[in-house]
Amino acid sequence: MILGGNEVYSPYHSRIFTSSDNGATWALSMSGFDQTYGTSDFATDSNGDIYVFGVKYDNGVGGFINKLYKSTNQGSSWVQVSTSGLTNLGNVSSLTISENKMILGGSEVYSPYHGRIFTSELPIPIITHSIHFNANGGSGSMPDQSSSSPTSLDKNNFTRLGYTFTNWNTADNGSGISYNDGEVYSFSNDDTLYAQWSENALGIETQSEEKFLLYPNPVRGDILNLKSEEQILKVLLFNAHGQLVKIENTLSYEMSISLKELTSGLYFINVSMTNGNVWRGKLIKK
Repeated sequence: MILGGNEVYSPYHSRIFTSSDNGATWALSMSGFDQTYGTSDFATDSNGDIYVFGVKYDNGVGGFINKLYKSTNQGSSWVQVSTSGLTNLGNVSSLTISENKMILGGSEVYSPYHGRIFTSELPIPIITHSIHFNANGGSGSMPDQSSSSPTSLDKNNFTRLGYTFTNWNTADNGSGISYNDGEVYSFSNDDTLYAQWSENALGIETQSEEKFLLYPNPVRGDILNLKSEEQILKVLLFNAHGQLVKIENTLSYEMSISLKELTSGLYFINVSMTNGNVWRGKLIKK
């Protein structure tokens, strides 16, 4: 809370007070403000910055003169702001801010009955919001995405054994607002988007027309070979508990993967092709 006025015995000496407890107590806040100027209206912009005009009668000029002050710390201190363009403005009687425009009214320096109205454009604040991506039962990681304007959502990078990613939703159970992968999001507020999953049938997730070979299976050494008629994009290996244990990125039709660091047991494999198909199967390492 901020109030301005004059001293009891010195009408040309201004006083500005601030209160942070709904007016129960007040503190004098004149730092940076010329006390020989009386205060006019206060106005607050969308950033929370406070503006106030100081006005006084100047005998040398023979009329009213003014100064504009701004506070970026809730009135604790003040900095004078340029008033370039306020031609022949004397006494200031009103100051207001509407959206990003400051509007003030007053009178001429030498003619107190001649009104003057001025407007000034304020910078539009850039407000950034963030989206947090939640795997919602999946694995992997995705950084938060931030923007100050509508932007396409980052592509999903989560995986879930036995499931296919379908879309994002503002509720973990899918009861909120849905967004497709890469859809434009407004970024008008902070939010969390939860990955939504569709359970796959056992075996092949998306039936591929091309032939695909995985050998040997069981793997008795350390090398697993893959061969496909369609170009391979990515290979994911999960252990029997559904934990992702290996990722291989490639752009090839034939490749070999070392399983040396893996212990013996059952593994699940997802092979993504460049045409969008995904081959899903099982392998055993002896």
